[in-house]
Formats: sequence, structure tokens, C-alpha cells
Amino acid sequence: VAKVSSSGLLHLLDLDASILAYDFEDIFPLGSRQVPGLRGGNDKGNNKENLMFTEIEIRGKVCKESLWNHGGFGAQYDAQVCNVGQVDGRNGGKAGYFTEDSRMAVAGTGPLSAGQAFSFGIWFRTWKHDRRMIMVHHANYWGDYVSWDYGKDYFTLILDKGVPVIHTQPKTKLQSTKSINLADGEWHHIAVSMPRNSCLASELDIYVDGKKIGTEITNDRPIFQTTSGRMSVGGYGYSNSGFENAYPGYVPYTGSIDEFVLFTRPLKNISSLLCQEENDHKFPAGNTSRTRKCKWLTKPKKNKQKARRIAKYCNRDNVECAVTCDSCDNPFAASRAIQAECKDQIGFFFLNDVHGMVNCAWLTNTPNMAEGRIQEYCTRTAVKWQCSETCGTCEQNQSITKSR
Repeated sequence: VAKVSSSGLLHLLDLDASILAYDFEDIFPLGSRQVPGLRGGNDKGNNKENLMFTEIEIRGKVCKESLWNHGGFGAQYDAQVCNVGQVDGRNGGKAGYFTEDSRMAVAGTGPLSAGQAFSFGIWFRTWKHDRRMIMVHHANYWGDYVSWDYGKDYFTLILDKGVPVIHTQPKTKLQSTKSINLADGEWHHIAVSMPRNSCLASELDIYVDGKKIGTEITNDRPIFQTTSGRMSVGGYGYSNSGFENAYPGYVPYTGSIDEFVLFTRPLKNISSLLCQEENDHKFPAGNTSRTRKCKWLTKPKKNKQKARRIAKYCNRDNVECAVTCDSCDNPFAASRAIQAECKDQIGFFFLNDVHGMVNCAWLTNTPNMAEGRIQEYCTRTAVKWQCSETCGTCEQNQSITKSR
């Protein structure tokens, strides 16, 4: 009889939920949790391989820190980072501050692959309107040359002097039809979505601050991603060393980034990703030509009638009422909603040096140790937010939520 023993957590993967999700509330030392499949040099910088390494080189910079992945792919897709500072974020928490010396890269292969549909969203703020900056990148991690002949695709989102531009090949480029400047020192959100598997590059949907923008394509072709790619934010990360030569003048991103969330499916709608709804959004209701606003869904005084309306309309693609329908896709915004209700997040785990990964209930499951654990761990930003009931930080989190 085969016996399997291991440490860690086993859970079913929800393919509808985000698989990658990073915020900047906490930046951990490398080795704070194991990244399966990744090996690196030890703290003396030699080439000895070990499982719990403390540093790794990414495009000429030695990185000794980590951002934990809060998406479904878990620790194997933690990001290795260096020279990323923490500044005030758009939600009252922390954002990451990037310079040309910053690195944020994921050693796990993929998650973009072949013609599989994907979508993502990223919050950012920059004033560098005179640069062509790399924001999100996915490409093969081997080689030193980017071919100009059509092969498997890569994916790069560029902020080209404030204008969002997507490259999938050196000759294939998707860009806005209008001149816009997102490098104006204000917070902005960009979302990108493949509407179906193996769609044309021209079919990619780009949303800026919740609004779909018009685009134009150069050398259109179906999207077929490399199957040996790696993801990075703010630069080229672990990918092919030839990108700098293929795109002279393109530089790493400078500015703030708050949240990055990625799915292996098309966006349901932009309202669900942003976890907000427009006051003037209307959708068709009933058998007439009448349209309704989101608040109509919960207008009836009787709970049964409210429930019927929500069940009938909230699953429709043209009903962009994420708040009313409780259909938020963003795990961080969903967590903030839990905090506003003063509840611990059930699926949240954090690292304890002795016990490994523990949840909010661990803080108080040994009564004579509860006070000490709360004092020690509730000072961590992520624990304070995710375990707001146990940590006694509900009032603070509610005030932050109401101030947005």
C-alpha cells in the first residue's frame, strides 16, 4: 500500500476565481515559505542548491524578498522581488513603489499557455509620461534572442508615454485609437481580457478606469502563447534575455502599483473586477423595453422578492452590479467587504515560525497564549486586515472602507 506524507494545505482549485493575486501589504523575506520547484543560491551567494533559498538573481539584481500569491495557484506562484518600496496605496493600505532597479517576477511556468483565454487587472500611479515602460510581461524564460518571424506569442503590456499598448509579437501591436495620458500622477486601472480561446490580438478588450477603449491593430493574428513562459510585473523578469535588444528604449516601470489580479478566463464584466457599480448603469428587465438601475434589484421590501430578482438577473453578463449582486471577482476587495462587516476571512492563512501556516482562529485557540499571539501577529498588516474581528481592528477597517 502506497503511503504519502506531506506538510501544507490541500484545497480544490476554483478555476473561476483568480489564480494570481498580489498586493503590497506585506513583503516577506525569501525563504519565509517554500516555493515548490524553485531552487536558488544560499545566503552566501554560492551555487549550492537548497529548497528554502534566501536570494535569487533577476536581470542583474539580487532579490531577497517575496510577495505571497493570494490567488488559487498558491505558493508555487509567489513573486520574487527586490528594490520594491512600500508607499500609501489607494485603499488606505500599502502600494508597491517601483523604480528601474525594481524586480517582481514569478518563477512558476505560465500561467498563460497556448490559446487559453486569460484576463487581468492592475492598479497603478505614475507621472513618467516621457517613457515607454513595461507593466505586465509574460514570455519564454530561455534564450537570448526574440525572433521577428512568427512563432509562439509572448505578452507585454506597455505604458507608452501614458498610452496602453500590447505586444504579442515584434510585428503585432494593439493600441488605443485615442491619445490618452495615464501617466498623470493619478491612480488608474487597466484591465485586459481575451473574450475567447485563441482569439485574434485585435479582439483583446482593454478597459481603462472601468471603460472599454477603442483599439487598432498592426499585423493581426490569433493568440497562441508560449508554453514555457513566466510572468513578471514592472519589467522583463525571468524571460528571454533578448527583449532589451528587441525593444530598445523600453524601460522598467517607475511608479506605484497597488493590486495585480489574473484569471484564466475572460472577464465576466468590469464591474465584478473593480467591485464597484456605476450609478447610471442600466440593464433590460422583464419582457418590456424598460431598463433598470442596480438599486432596483433590492428595492422590494419583501426579502423573497429581492431574492428572486437577484437570482434572475445577477448572472447575466449585461448586469454590471457587482456590489448589489455580491459578485466581486477581486479577492482583495472581497476581503475588505468582510472586514467592513467585522468578520475574519475564513480562507486566510499566514506564516507562524513554529506551527507553519495558520488561520485567524489559531490566534485564540489556546486561551493562555491568545493575548501574546494577538500582540505579536496582529501588528502585521495582512493579519490585521484579514483577522479584523479577532485582532479588534474592525473600527479602523470600517473607517478606511467608508472613506473611499
